[in-house]
Amino acid sequence: MNNFTNRKAIFAFFAFFALMFFTQLNVSAQFPCGNQDLDDCNCFGAGILVADSEPCTVPTSQAVKYVLVDEDNATVDGDMDDGLIDQVSSEPNFINVGDGDYVIYYVNYDQAAVSFDIRDYLVRGGSVDNIINDFGLTEGPQGTWSNDDIIIIKSALALVNGPACPPCSSSFSIGNFVWNDVNGNGIQDPGEPGLVGYVVTLYDEDGNFVASTLTNSNGNYAFSDVDAGSYYIEISLPSGDSFTSAGEGGDDAFDSDFDDNGRTDIFTVGSGEQNFSFDAGIIPEGGPFALEIADLNVADKSTGNVVNWATATEYNNDYFIIEMSKDGINFVQVGIVKASGTTSSGAAYSFLHENAPNGTVYYRVVGVDYDGVKTNSRLVSITKVSDRGIVNVFPVPTSNIVNVEYAIDVASQITVSVFDVAGKVISSVQANVDNGINVISLDISELPIGTYFVSVSDANGNDSVEKIIKQ
Repeated sequence: MNNFTNRKAIFAFFAFFALMFFTQLNVSAQFPCGNQDLDDCNCFGAGILVADSEPCTVPTSQAVKYVLVDEDNATVDGDMDDGLIDQVSSEPNFINVGDGDYVIYYVNYDQAAVSFDIRDYLVRGGSVDNIINDFGLTEGPQGTWSNDDIIIIKSALALVNGPACPPCSSSFSIGNFVWNDVNGNGIQDPGEPGLVGYVVTLYDEDGNFVASTLTNSNGNYAFSDVDAGSYYIEISLPSGDSFTSAGEGGDDAFDSDFDDNGRTDIFTVGSGEQNFSFDAGIIPEGGPFALEIADLNVADKSTGNVVNWATATEYNNDYFIIEMSKDGINFVQVGIVKASGTTSSGAAYSFLHENAPNGTVYYRVVGVDYDGVKTNSRLVSITKVSDRGIVNVFPVPTSNIVNVEYAIDVASQITVSVFDVAGKVISSVQANVDNGINVISLDISELPIGTYFVSVSDANGNDSVEKIIKQ
């Protein structure tokens, strides 16, 4: 595996909301041993037709094929009705099926005796009637034809007359809910609120960064359009916060799925799937935020980043500390703003962080009362893009994976090199990057502990260098 991977995370909820507005239809299929249900659409493919159960009392030692024939002017895979076979499958599923009337044939045959010959017929454009006639099948009861080697069952007449299925992505979506576990029991109890502005990061099973997002105003988060594979999720906590116990109560819909280190187990998601079951119970430092924050946001200005916030009420509030982080975990103070003391009407505040760094940075506001007690706000983030160059390196220090955010104003090929303090090149590789910010993951787990530098050079010879530390 190439350890230098380039990923651009796309955060979109289109596929999720499209499915919410689509009503799945159920149609009836007549099998020889009774009615069975068919689903004419789900998100394993656009317009999929699925037989949920097989015909009864068929030999298990023979090979099986499912054959789909449309009965009117339906379109299957672009083929209009022509009386011929539209699809053949080893499973009772058929994809890219439009509106119309269909018959599904269940074909059993002896693998050793006729498999070569019958496969010539069981192809798109073949004819079920030709199989019946050429192999001398005799019509039996309940829509079956058979001889010693072959059984064909007219297994289902499926009427698909609803709207076409929405396009389903070959990628997957995951996410769910981060909440304030007020009583600390590890269970989502009624009235316990979601937590806003927590950093949630998706990694692949090898620890490579995939995407990062913040919980929204309801405490929800999601990652969409991510390739199928194996991953884990990690949540970064502000200092003083802690995770509640995982797996409490025996109901996955209401428990916490993150361990004491803020990680889920590694999980695998297939193409087109959705998994919104990864919840996290958190006990914030000192309980809910003492100040009632009405708004918190950050804006990119030519002179720097402007952090804005407002309070609905304040009590003995002395001042605010404005803190910034490049990874959502380790914060540094960048400013102080005097508070209003005690007020029932609230107040609005603003702070200009001059010469703010490029790349993605996180801000939080820390309220300090007259007794010196500190309480943290939620996080907000902003991404500043320079024309080109390394804009962020994280985490530093690290023992294995370091992620390099690299910005460029045109798609190009770059050279990424790691060298030691003596200037000796340790490794070098080329990668293709797109316009904008790209994330390049480097595996430095085999390097000795120490200080190194990562250099990125574009096709025009422009170089950008940042320090990394292996621990």
